[in-house]
This record gives sequence, C-alpha cells and structure tokens, in this order.
Amino acid sequence: MLAPSIPGAGVLRPILVVVAFLPLMSAVLKPAVSGASDILRKNGNSTRGQSLSSIVVVLLLGFCAGMQLGKIAPVVGYLESAKGYSMTTVGWLTALIGLFVALAALPTARLIDRAGSVRSLKIGAIILTGGAVMLALVDTLSLHLAARTVEAVGYVLLVIAAPAYLATHTAPDRRPMVLALWGSFVPVGYALANLQEEFVSAAFGQAAFLASAAMPLTLFTIATLILVRDGAGASGDRETAESTGATKSAALRNAVLLAAGFGIYVLLQMGFFTFLPAFADSEIKAGELSPAAIALFVPAGNLAAAVMFAFLPARLVPAVAVAAFALSAACAMFLFRVADQTDLPVYAAFSFLGGILASSVFGAVPQAASARLSAAVVIGLIAQAGGLGTIGGPPLAGFLLDEFGWSALTWLLTALSILGTVAMLPLLRTTRPDRS
Repeated sequence: MLAPSIPGAGVLRPILVVVAFLPLMSAVLKPAVSGASDILRKNGNSTRGQSLSSIVVVLLLGFCAGMQLGKIAPVVGYLESAKGYSMTTVGWLTALIGLFVALAALPTARLIDRAGSVRSLKIGAIILTGGAVMLALVDTLSLHLAARTVEAVGYVLLVIAAPAYLATHTAPDRRPMVLALWGSFVPVGYALANLQEEFVSAAFGQAAFLASAAMPLTLFTIATLILVRDGAGASGDRETAESTGATKSAALRNAVLLAAGFGIYVLLQMGFFTFLPAFADSEIKAGELSPAAIALFVPAGNLAAAVMFAFLPARLVPAVAVAAFALSAACAMFLFRVADQTDLPVYAAFSFLGGILASSVFGAVPQAASARLSAAVVIGLIAQAGGLGTIGGPPLAGFLLDEFGWSALTWLLTALSILGTVAMLPLLRTTRPDRS
C-alpha cells in the first residue's frame, strides 16, 4: 500500500519482486537439477570431459529462454489496458523473436560454428538476460520494442548454441535423450510463463510478472557462466569423420531432411493451436474442449520421446519421427469436425505426437553432423525452417479456413502430416548402426 508514495517505486518494485522470488526459485529448482542429474547419470560417467551439472544447467537455461518467448501472451490484456498498446503493437512484441529466428538462424549458426558453441552460448545468455531485465524496468513503447529486440538477438544465439553444445558435449549414447529434452524448451517455457504469471499476478499484480520472468533466466545465466566450459574429453563443435561416417553431401542431405521435417512440424502446430481456441468457442459445447489442457500434451510427448531414446539405439530415432508423422496423419483426419466429446482424445493424441516429433528431430541431429557440417549448422537449418513455419503457418491455415471452412483445416493438417512422413523416410536408409 505504501509503494506509490515511495520515490522511484515504479523502478524499485520489479527489482524487489526479483529479490523476493530468489529463495523460492532456488528451492524449487535445486531438486529439479538434482533429479535431472540422477536421470542422466550412467555408471557414474555421464559426459566426455564435462560435468553433468553443465548439461543440466544448459537444459534449464533453455526452458528459461522458452519463458521469454512466451511471456508476452499472458499479459496481453495488461499491456493493452494499462499501457495503452494496440493489439498490433502487442503482436510485434510477441513476434519479434520469431522474426529474428526466421531471418537470422542460419547466418547465426555459421557465426556460432566459427566462434564455438560455448562462447556463443554464454554471449547469447548474457544478451537475452540483459534484454529481459531491460524489458522489466523500462516503461515506454520505444524502449519496450528496443528491449524485445535485444532479447531476440540473445535468443537466436542461445537456442542454436545450446543444442549444438548438447550435441557435442554429451556422452554419445545419451545425446538423443538429452536433445529430445531440449526439444521441449518452447512448450515447457510457455507453460512455465503461464503458471508463473498466474502466481505472480495474484500476489503482486501483472506489472511484476515481467520482472519475475527475468529472474530464473538470470540465475541460470550465472550458472552457465560458471559451469559451462570446453573440456578435454568433449568432441568439440564438429564431430570427427570416424565418429559419424558421413560425407559432407550425405550430412547436408540429412540436415535438409531434418529441417524440412521440423518446418512441417511447426506448420502443423501453428495451424492446429492458432485456431483451436476459435473452434472450441464456436463449434464445441462449453467445457468439452480446453485448448490449454490440450497444449499440455506437447511437453508430455517430449518427455515420452526422451524416455524412449534413453533405451532405443540412436539409429532408430528417425524411425520414431516417421511413425509420429504417420500417426499424426491418421489423427488429423478427425480434427476440426463438429463432433461429440468421444472424439476429443484425438486432439490430445495429435498434440502428444507433436511433442514426439520435435524431440525426434533434435534427437537425430548427431546423425546429420559430420566433420564438415557442424552441429551448429544443422541446428541452424532446423531453426530457420521452424522460424519460417512460424511465420507462414497461421496465414496459410487462416486463408484456407476463410475460403473453405473447418474441413479445409482438417485436410491441410492431414496433407502436411503425410508430407512430413515422406520427407523423413529417406533418413531411414541413411542411418547407421551404433558404434561402441
């Protein structure tokens, strides 16, 4: 109650919220790190020249990056009412990061390839954290846009350098599992942003949420600077030719196929989730279909893929992606129909398969990398395709919906799923047996 009368309270309040939440977040994240470490440990030797803690920290840093991507959506109403921003302006605040990924992912990957994943990861984390703190402290539209631009630069660096680091610094037999966990960073980040917004807004008001969203990112950026480093036993940003057995042309073909598969996956997800709320509101009885609940099945699919990849040989990871695309096509034929509640599990299944698809693409990255095509470049191709899918998916689905109705969306998702199956099939012929 006294805050408005304190000079500078508008600036101090977000800082005080961050400080207040440090003990809580530390208490929550400490057992999470410990539990993840137990899962990843194998016979007491889990990484090559790297402490296990660095792998876990990079994964958790990725979830924090996903929070920054998704933190605008929960406060759209606040930005419109309290700040007077138009929906177009809020849309730009939301889309700036995705736009940077779509335009700059591959050039950024080439820079990371030259600079190294560790250095790039740390620089990206620092820039993203700086942008997040700036966004929480400033109070004008121009500065909000500037802060979001800073975040976008850091984000694109981080989300390419981090999986490149994981692909080359994790034990070979654990790479598909670890990269499958990385594949969940966007849906998990969105879920964390929504959960944190509800808690923080109830306790401190929506104005404090952006500051609280910067806090875990700051924690794990500090942890990354301390713990993440190149080790003598790490394979480096480029695999040896002996370890991959792939020529540059074969590796590039595999990378393009993975990127195509991921781009199709993003088109599927954007077309599905963008218009699912409108379909639920207009065509389904109230309470029968919850888009928010359906979205939770995506990280569940990511986790299921990670568990599978802990036991499956790496050469079978592309087969999982092909199977997930094929099953998605079967589910898509029953989506966006005015149906009874008995058909609603199909929506959950489609969402769950989407999580498996994303994790499968990232889990197959080590098979596409070679002595002449680094993991950073492979991931850059994947991110570029995903960024383009993010931009193109909603307009394409919206156009078909306007012209032909809900049935057009059904057949679009079915056709894309079939196309994804076809795109990933050649990877089954190029996968190699595991080497001990």
